[in-house]
Amino acid sequence: VPTKMPLIPIKVFEKVKVEHPKMADQLNDFASIFNDELALRKLSSKEYKKKVSGYRSLLSEVLGMRDDMFKLTELQTGFDKMKFVGTLRKEGITVALVQTEGQMGHTVKVGTLIGPNLGIVKTVDENKIVILERYRNYLGEILSRPRNIEFEKNPLHG
Repeated sequence: VPTKMPLIPIKVFEKVKVEHPKMADQLNDFASIFNDELALRKLSSKEYKKKVSGYRSLLSEVLGMRDDMFKLTELQTGFDKMKFVGTLRKEGITVALVQTEGQMGHTVKVGTLIGPNLGIVKTVDENKIVILERYRNYLGEILSRPRNIEFEKNPLHG
């Protein structure tokens, strides 16, 4: 099993399929190769390393296209650079107030793209924001990882 193979955010992969179909085909071809254990065992060590290197390069190239494919906002940054500071109800919908670097304030609701991997906000309540990050791994499998941003209570107010 190759190590440290980059994960592609699913939103990026979906856009690659539309805008760069040949590249998507290459990703699928590599995934097929790495799913075929019998074929992999038949490769020499040199051939195997070449396949891993080529696939890793392609994955890195796709990841490098993310910034050009999406108009990134302050909300598409690391979760460590965000602070969940409050909520409000707007037309019956709970909206989170998130502060990013530079004291910038943003509203976040269900469906908002957030985080460096273009996760989607699934729920917002007074205690946390639940984000679902979806990726495509090197085998072509879709993985999901929930992330939470917890409400930070101000120690002075309780």
